[in-house]
Amino acid sequence: MPDAQSMSWPALVVLMALGNGSDPSLSGVVHVRDVQPDDTQTDVVLPGVGPVRIEEGRHRVAKRGNLVRREHLDGRPMAIFGHDTKWIWLDGAELPTAFSSAAWGWDDQLLVQRRPLSRWEGDDFTHPTGAVSPTTMLGRAAWSVELAPPAHKPFPLTLVVDAETGIVLQERNDGFGSVTEWVEISFGSELSEDLFVWTGESLEPHDWGVDREREMASRRDWLAKRGIGDLLWPVEAAMDLHEWDDASGEFEAGVHFHLTVAMVRRRRSDADWDTRNNWPHEYRWSDDEWDWYVGANVELRADELRASRAQLRSPSNGD
Repeated sequence: MPDAQSMSWPALVVLMALGNGSDPSLSGVVHVRDVQPDDTQTDVVLPGVGPVRIEEGRHRVAKRGNLVRREHLDGRPMAIFGHDTKWIWLDGAELPTAFSSAAWGWDDQLLVQRRPLSRWEGDDFTHPTGAVSPTTMLGRAAWSVELAPPAHKPFPLTLVVDAETGIVLQERNDGFGSVTEWVEISFGSELSEDLFVWTGESLEPHDWGVDREREMASRRDWLAKRGIGDLLWPVEAAMDLHEWDDASGEFEAGVHFHLTVAMVRRRRSDADWDTRNNWPHEYRWSDDEWDWYVGANVELRADELRASRAQLRSPSNGD
């Protein structure tokens, strides 16, 4: 164990990541003051940063292992992370949405979940500006350290870490005025399994994939009505031979089609093209009605381009 008045940064990283043994259950109240740059705001302007949006509040947290319950101060649940299900009260809804395996961040996650050793690689608030110093917080012995910002961020970050458990008690950015901190905390509480289960009604997660497929189908239909939906590009396949047997002729191979194309059509015009693309191979031509642009990641053979142009100028593709 390090001396009570000294702690190296590497040792503190290990304490935060691994603790000093089994992870203790804990409960308490978290205060969050989130400050983010926001050009739409005019009420608060930080020197060197500009307009910012500020959100502030407190909520209760109970944690046992990977089980976490968050609720408003009046007891209304906000989120319950159980063994196999996460119940989230989205946007203050009366009923939670039940997620089976969705990853879900939270504004207090820095205090509730241990950060792996890999978190402290790179330069994103990973290098102390000075020594780790002893302090106290909520009546507990703790360590404080200031971390230098990376080049693209303006202000340093300060951590206050519980000396016994390695739990982060406070993370603050004094330049922004933002802070995430425990204002009440109790370790080793007996937390019932019932806290981490929701037995009431719940909603199914919205299937965004269905929405996207519906939207993409609508766009494909728009093209099809203009004779472009069934466009065929006569490209060759490239084969990579992985395994083979000379005697039997058996083999395993990969087949790849290396062509990616961007296509733009506009009414015929003498104006310059502004495609906002950066394709290594570009092709432009015009017919009686349209100007055409094709950008490709590989060079198109003359016969490939002729075949595609023939389809595009077919009478069926007009409006």
